Amino acid sequence: MRALPNIFKEAMAQIQIPLSEISRVTGVSPRQIRYWEAKGFLTSHQAQKNQSHKFNFFTLTKVLEIKEYLDQGFTLQAAVEKQKGRKNIALSIHRFIAERLLATEEKGKTVEINLGPLDNDETKVVVAKVEVGQPVKIILKKHQPLD
Repeated sequence: MRALPNIFKEAMAQIQIPLSEISRVTGVSPRQIRYWEAKGFLTSHQAQKNQSHKFNFFTLTKVLEIKEYLDQGFTLQAAVEKQKGRKNIALSIHRFIAERLLATEEKGKTVEINLGPLDNDETKVVVAKVEVGQPVKIILKKHQPLD
């Protein structure tokens, strides 16, 4: 279960998207994207000199986030700073999942997600119960170590 986020992250980093496609998908002009890259806000990859720049999936999401803040009226510098803050949140969520998502178990229409033992009481584990159409429930269960 822990390897999946790394495999996903590596695959997303390897996707190569041309500038024209980034522009089309995001609605940000190629000129603006090149300017943001020149300012150091974005990074691209170029296989050979004089070939078009390619961007990875994470750069696509960065462009979308910066554009969202610009559309809200922020300056470019403020939009980039806000995007960096959002990135920290996303990295924290990723870390939480990588460290605390220990197991999943399907029980009928319910999926139980084991988030591991409480730090201050290892006799109990935190479990999220997820069922379609129902609010997610967080419960404590007695910890039953594997033999």
